[in-house]
Amino acid sequence: MPTTDFPVFLSRGGNANVINRMKANSITRFYGTPKLAWTQLITAEMLSLRASTQVITLVVGGTASDGTYQLTFSGGGLEDDVVVSATRDSGETSAQMAAELESAIQTARAGALADVVTNEVVNTATITITCLTKAAGVAPVSVAVSFPGSATGTLTYTYVGSITVGSTFARTPAVPHALPEHIWRKAGTVNRRVAFAGATAVTVTVGDANDPDGLVTSTSLLSTGIVQTTGAAEFTPRYEAAFVPLIQITLASATPLNFERLTAGEFEVELHYLPVPQVV
Repeated sequence: MPTTDFPVFLSRGGNANVINRMKANSITRFYGTPKLAWTQLITAEMLSLRASTQVITLVVGGTASDGTYQLTFSGGGLEDDVVVSATRDSGETSAQMAAELESAIQTARAGALADVVTNEVVNTATITITCLTKAAGVAPVSVAVSFPGSATGTLTYTYVGSITVGSTFARTPAVPHALPEHIWRKAGTVNRRVAFAGATAVTVTVGDANDPDGLVTSTSLLSTGIVQTTGAAEFTPRYEAAFVPLIQITLASATPLNFERLTAGEFEVELHYLPVPQVV
């Protein structure tokens, strides 16, 4: 529901003590200040209409074996499958094979995977592949693993959707509205009204661009109930000159899917605040 910037004005001849105590980091509490709330409802249907960023994690494991380690990329707007590979024939470890595969993906990113992959990094035997943000309706990127002998490749797919003030939900009327400037921002809560379904894991964080989980740390949306994170970095009430809420929803699965696969889910974010008095 929309909120209203509702300042309480003090005249020039008003309480001088109150005016003197109004500093950027010290807001005086006084009689008559309204307690307000910023709210944003988000449903599975809304998320299915939004673009999302896909991240693929591949863990090279099992027993390193001689032969060709092959990855086949499809979906994500690719017209044809893209194959990258590395060959083990001199006793390399799984971590070394992961590094060779990461190098092969990097080479392909400058060519056949240019419109799909934006970055890839390797840490020991784990390769993390970041894909381009894609609009709703584009099939997710899929990776098929073909490793020799007893070598294994374990894949995890995650999708992140970010919702900020001013973003829209296509066919839905919901447009996250701005918080008023110069407020005393208080606690934030997530009311999980309907449990999400259709993915192995669905989580939400609430914060801003500087600290995405500063108000509510990663919280599962697979169950219902109201939650808040009292230990979050920005949970303590404070003055905000221009706070811009950021809501991030992360979907995780062992198989390729995106927000369009969600079959149910609804939650509401609520931020409480007090308007800061203004002097005229």
